[in-house]
Amino acid sequence: MSSAVGAPPAVPKTFNRWWIVAGALLVQLCLGAVYAWSVFRDPIRDLLGIRLAEAQLPFSFVLVFFALATVLGGRLQDKLGPRVVAIAGGALLGLGMIVASLSPGIAGMVVGYGVISGIGIGFAYVCPIAAGVKWFPDKRGLISGLSVAGFGAGALIVGPLAQNLMRSIGAARQPTAELLTRLSSKLAPAFTDTLALKTALTASDSAAAVNSAGLAEAAARAAVLPLGVQPTFLYLGIAYIVIVAIGALILRNPPPGYRPAGWNPPQPAAGAPAKTDYTAGQVLATWQFWLIWLLYFCGAGTGLMMIGQTAPIGKEMAGLTPQVAAVGVSVLAIFNALGRILWGRVSDSIGRTRTLFIIYLINGLAVFSYFLIPALPFWYWVGIALVGMTFGGYLAIYPAVNADFYGTKNSGVNYGLIFTAYGFGGLSGNLLAPIVKQATNNYNLAFILSGALCLAAAALILALKPPRPKAQPGS
Repeated sequence: MSSAVGAPPAVPKTFNRWWIVAGALLVQLCLGAVYAWSVFRDPIRDLLGIRLAEAQLPFSFVLVFFALATVLGGRLQDKLGPRVVAIAGGALLGLGMIVASLSPGIAGMVVGYGVISGIGIGFAYVCPIAAGVKWFPDKRGLISGLSVAGFGAGALIVGPLAQNLMRSIGAARQPTAELLTRLSSKLAPAFTDTLALKTALTASDSAAAVNSAGLAEAAARAAVLPLGVQPTFLYLGIAYIVIVAIGALILRNPPPGYRPAGWNPPQPAAGAPAKTDYTAGQVLATWQFWLIWLLYFCGAGTGLMMIGQTAPIGKEMAGLTPQVAAVGVSVLAIFNALGRILWGRVSDSIGRTRTLFIIYLINGLAVFSYFLIPALPFWYWVGIALVGMTFGGYLAIYPAVNADFYGTKNSGVNYGLIFTAYGFGGLSGNLLAPIVKQATNNYNLAFILSGALCLAAAALILALKPPRPKAQPGS
């Protein structure tokens, strides 16, 4: 039987579109390891003898270059397809980690981890999302959530893995006299104060160090993680190159005009032009883009600020040991990943705007609830779960909003433009919290500002409407 005129092209039956999700998860698990930076921060500080703010620089830089690179990565993805660009991104991610592993100072780590790896993450990040929404026009919210769930779960896997690698590698290495002297000097004033020593010491067995034979042994224990951090960068970098390449080989675009069996796109209202695919220039000319950018900035900035301070808040506000507070990073990562799937599915059912309104409202109230933690330490776990779940929602829904509003043909570069809000939000949030902490000795003002921004965004999101479709795209 001949096919009907205008029927969508057939897809080879040997390829199941759900393989796209599998490839996306492999790629995103490696990219999402960026959220595990807090595992490396203190060991790097101790290894190099630098201030905590300096040790935070690679994380701040990676967020900015990650976001900026999504614009170029999206444009390349739209032209070359997801496979080639994702492989290139994975190679840059791994190369940056290798450069950081060989760097004698923080500047080299900023260049490697912050700049080179950040660009690689930005290149690869948009590829699974863009491919997913093209293969699943009937499930954009769910697929966007699944495509980025791996990114949220990356820290859950890489955080504990990296800590174990650092410990096992560092235990087999001989600390230099300079490192031992620096750590001994750092620990000496607090050596008789168990709580202060637990706060200062980065080794996992800090409690045992308190009862050790002396300061020298405590310093040797503290040297384990710093000695293992750079070799861990090397091994992770090699693994990222291989795993991202495997996931990228699965990714591909559907044939032109593809639509799933049994699904027909919603028809425009009578007399209205059909929905069109916007170019980047046309996207920037809509007022909706700038409102989306501002709203994304508020949500991402708040989420990344809280992610960057999760362990310190646990220690300083809930009175947790460093080891227990580190578990908070993994708990937040779990809810981050779950939120991407949950909210993406919800948005397919009740709409993007309604879902984002609920997310911003919960996010704002959750941040304000952190004031309960000193009196109710168990609330720390509730707070990080809510923050993680809502943050995951932003990363799942805004790619779907981009496809809904501006089409899928240029979704890579268009979402890259929107995603720059993530980078600038993350940079702002991670500058705000340490500055507030240093000036006031608490995070209260940072909580108030970020919580208020989320509640304001909840009100603004109600004004967001799709742009009027253009009759002649690209003209």
